Amino acid sequence: MENRTLTVTTVLAVIALPIISAVTLPRNRWQYVRCLLAYAVVFVLVQFGYFFQGVVESATTPNRLNSNEGWLDALKNYGMEYGYGSTGVVLAASMIAWAVLLARQQAQRPVYGFRAAFVVLIGFDIISGTILGYDAGEYLKNLVFDFIGAAAFGCVAPLLLRKLVPTGTKVVSGT
Repeated sequence: MENRTLTVTTVLAVIALPIISAVTLPRNRWQYVRCLLAYAVVFVLVQFGYFFQGVVESATTPNRLNSNEGWLDALKNYGMEYGYGSTGVVLAASMIAWAVLLARQQAQRPVYGFRAAFVVLIGFDIISGTILGYDAGEYLKNLVFDFIGAAAFGCVAPLLLRKLVPTGTKVVSGT
């Protein structure tokens, strides 16, 4: 799936989506730069999710990690075994970050984050599974990893983005 069309789509998304996010957020100092930093935070979180999935899959595959070279290969190739490569991860992270930054209130960001991460990751798995010829077990395994990753993303991302890109609404603590 690493081809020219995906690369062009990724470049357009990386250029356009932070601009759209910066325009839709309430006015703030260095708004576009903050949006770019938020996109970078989301990219790191998505990449960490693929890293975690790669390590778990490598650790559960028989005879794959019986040497130090096996662990090094697992750590080195963690994101490239899933069919999208680096441009696919950047595209997925851009779409997820855009959706999270659309939230008008801080309380909506976990919901937007979970939904966006789950839909985007499942969509990418369906596309890559169709191209690579996954069986039902592979789809179910990816569904479980996508659900766990989306839930973790929905919990962690809003906390990291709270001060970086505020929504403009005040967070009122309960009494």
